Amino acid sequence: MGNCLNNCDCDHLSTKHLQHKKIHLTLVDNTEIECDVLDIFEVNDQKYIAVLPQSSETALLYRLVEREGNPELNNIESDEEYELASKAFLAGVHNHMH
Repeated sequence: MGNCLNNCDCDHLSTKHLQHKKIHLTLVDNTEIECDVLDIFEVNDQKYIAVLPQSSETALLYRLVEREGNPELNNIESDEEYELASKAFLAGVHNHMH
């Protein structure tokens, strides 16, 4: 995952800091897209990441796993798991707005 690109004096675990993080995703057709990290959250002991591609208004959700100390994004395979992750992400967004 990327580093804070701004000298924002934020603590690196806060939501504010995540707004500065960027990652690059390589799609199936080998196209690379830059995304802002919106949130990293946990549901039932599984970590998830919400990212927003630079050219989109729709967030993407992925499983976040660590392999040999490196973060790896995996697709969410089931509708039920996606719904749980989506609800948790939206609840977090709602809580940050109030």
